[in-house]
Amino acid sequence: MQKNSIKESLVSQDRLNGIRKTLPYHYYQDFIKAWKKSNKDKAPSRQTVYKTLKGELDNIKIINTLLEMTEERVSINSKIDQVLSHAEG
Repeated sequence: MQKNSIKESLVSQDRLNGIRKTLPYHYYQDFIKAWKKSNKDKAPSRQTVYKTLKGELDNIKIINTLLEMTEERVSINSKIDQVLSHAEG
């Protein structure tokens, strides 16, 4: 992991901000669970994940795990919206 400027980052700062807005306030415990599903390595520290999410570090494994978490949350929210719209109709 190395420090990069935002312009050299693997993922744009806008995309990282979108991920951050989608995650719950206390997302780190969910991150640990998602990390263990796809990685055998020890999970990175909370500070490392936060710095990656802010764009201060580039770590593709962390970014991929955060993207998976985001996609899962969006999928769940859309299913809930579908159920609620059918219940109203």
